[in-house]
Amino acid sequence: MNGKRRSGSASVAVIVTALVVAGCDDRSARSARRNAPDPQTTQPFTNPDAAAQVASASQPAAHPLDAQPAKSFLTVDGKILEFPSARLRLTRTDEGVRALLFSNDPKEAISANYKGNSFYFDIPLKIAGPRDVADAEYLFKAETSEAETESPNGIFLSGMRTHLQPQDVAIKFDGESPKVTARLTGRFLVVNTTGDSAPGQFVGVTGSLFVTVEMKDE
Repeated sequence: MNGKRRSGSASVAVIVTALVVAGCDDRSARSARRNAPDPQTTQPFTNPDAAAQVASASQPAAHPLDAQPAKSFLTVDGKILEFPSARLRLTRTDEGVRALLFSNDPKEAISANYKGNSFYFDIPLKIAGPRDVADAEYLFKAETSEAETESPNGIFLSGMRTHLQPQDVAIKFDGESPKVTARLTGRFLVVNTTGDSAPGQFVGVTGSLFVTVEMKDE
């Protein structure tokens, strides 16, 4: 059971990296392969590179009007961590709008030696169209506290060695399109993608992600 969970989480992490680096919102369009690190023993949640990645205690107070921020920040388990800048890609669907909220990862993110952080959320929004995103809200509550082996959604720490999977999460959008703020808050399940995870380990995450809306026609 644990072996299956490990392999599933690792493959999901690889797929997410390929999609984000390629700037692609079609999960079947691209794939990437990289060597996985050697399995590690079960440990409590820690970010191996937290000391290097903890940002200053002061986060941006408002959305810049002239340029997209070069970096974004999320507070994970009480620590402010640094991420690449955030992107938001919207596509109209029959049910409303599909939103891809993801980190603008560098090309080296597909390397096994990469130790940066990233995030990826593929979420449906029940709004009339992309221009109404500033009034949108996404609420998610997992049906089980077990790790999901196939879901790419979540936050990835230290080069995807740790996958924080959404358990009870809210993402609220505000601002004036195309400049929008995605405010994220919630509870995440800690999954160690390089070995067994301590069962039932959760962390709280909060943060404001400043984005410029990108619209895509299907």
